[in-house]
Amino acid sequence: MSESSAARLRFDGNDKLLLVGLLAVLSAVLVALGRTWWNSDHMSHGFLVPVVSYFVAAGRTRELAALPVLPDRRGLLALAASLALAFAGYLAPSMTIAGLGVVGSLVALLWLRRGWAWVAALAFPLAFLLFMVPPPEEWHGPLVVWLQEWASVGSVSALYQLGVPVYLDGYIIQMAGDLQVEVAEACSGATSLYTLSALGVLLAFMSLKRRRTRLILIALVLPAALIGNLVRVVATVLLCLRIGLEQATSGWVHTALGLSIYVVAVGLLLLADAALRRTERRLAA
Repeated sequence: MSESSAARLRFDGNDKLLLVGLLAVLSAVLVALGRTWWNSDHMSHGFLVPVVSYFVAAGRTRELAALPVLPDRRGLLALAASLALAFAGYLAPSMTIAGLGVVGSLVALLWLRRGWAWVAALAFPLAFLLFMVPPPEEWHGPLVVWLQEWASVGSVSALYQLGVPVYLDGYIIQMAGDLQVEVAEACSGATSLYTLSALGVLLAFMSLKRRRTRLILIALVLPAALIGNLVRVVATVLLCLRIGLEQATSGWVHTALGLSIYVVAVGLLLLADAALRRTERRLAA
């Protein structure tokens, strides 16, 4: 890397001042976003998304060093529009709109100071920031309902196959001895689906090279999340029958079961990623 190329990667004082200023302007919006991540089970991964995005971008140093620095004033218009969007969402309030405004503001600032070529080169880490944007309730609500229905019906069907006498009343699984387990919103699997989606996309674009293999891995996220949650509900019912309702649905047993099933789902994605990488190597040979 030449000295002049390396210099291009060092953001000057004005760049840093503008970034700090942007974050200060957006401080109220960022605090509201952070509160949403903290209070929502399905958005707790929001704190990690900017960190992951930063390290992915930092890994493209060599590629960025070859790019010209061409500040573009059109980025200023995009920045003004994005800030307006962020505060409109904050006041509405709609954290979906506010989050999109925050991401748009970062893209616009890079466009303004470095040019569109830098935005294009950092398209993936910038787009990955969208995983920190809370989904609109108009999408999230129906998704949770569908996941609850799938987990309820699927787990009862699986228990029938295992010879366990149960029946379904809405989202409540009724067992012998008047025991019952509710597949509530927290047990719908939405949290696993959101976090596995972010992980699946990250793996697909960082580990795989071909569009088809990337799409296959991303497509596997949904069945991995559905099967993982189904196993968790079935295991919870079996534990209720063995050790009691209270012990199986609360405390460390319930937490450990949820974590272990999630780890298994992540492991399945990693195995799929490894298999797809081997496929790519065979196709390239």
